[in-house]
Amino acid sequence: MKIEKFKCRANVHFSNGGSLDVHFFLGYQAKRHSGAETVLDVLNSDRTFVPVEDILMNEVLLIGKTRIVYLELSEAGAVYEGEPRWSFP
Repeated sequence: MKIEKFKCRANVHFSNGGSLDVHFFLGYQAKRHSGAETVLDVLNSDRTFVPVEDILMNEVLLIGKTRIVYLELSEAGAVYEGEPRWSFP
């Protein structure tokens, strides 16, 4: 079974003062409301770690949600537009 995802760009700021420019992988259909999944849905989920793509290094990382202090979303990155670019088997 494939789960189609799309990417949402954000700058994640951590409790240690560092930050990363990443893509969050979001679903076309949210589990708890109509419409696409949002970054807020991911951060409010039961998951302890969130998979993201480090844009600079082109690597998939797992980020512990408790280490995130805040996110910066670009206006264009806050809303999905375009074709799917990622899928999980």
